Amino acid sequence: MVKDTQSEGRLPVELPRVDVGYALISNAEGEVLMVCNLRSSGLSWSLPGGSREPGETLEQTVRREVREETGLVVEVGGVLAVGERLRNTHALIVTFAATFAGGSPALQEDEDVVAVEWCPVAVAEKRMPWYPGGLAHMIGAPGVVHYSEFLER
Repeated sequence: MVKDTQSEGRLPVELPRVDVGYALISNAEGEVLMVCNLRSSGLSWSLPGGSREPGETLEQTVRREVREETGLVVEVGGVLAVGERLRNTHALIVTFAATFAGGSPALQEDEDVVAVEWCPVAVAEKRMPWYPGGLAHMIGAPGVVHYSEFLER
């Protein structure tokens, strides 16, 4: 739980914690695998991934979510980005490099995912502008980027 105080510049609320893992999967054509999610606010594109279930590591979360959303089996590599989002929850978001290990990308029986698509990096960056330096910077990069998104006061 996040407990904030006004004097420290933090939110004066407690938010439940959620851990989220995403996979950045690119192909030889320089495309990135994306999923389109149906949200209460409309459609939202993202990398494959989702919330950690009890007893899972974030690496296990990424493997499970990628398989559930796209049908792909992936090998999970290093951490590419760490972010936080404070809205209805305090989400810790970790994006991992991932490589194809089997399967074919296709729409699965996931009620929240309405499309699975390989798209050029430039398109993916427009759909997901929150990664500092963009996705192209992260593909094959040895370092980790940090980003955060907070509630407006």
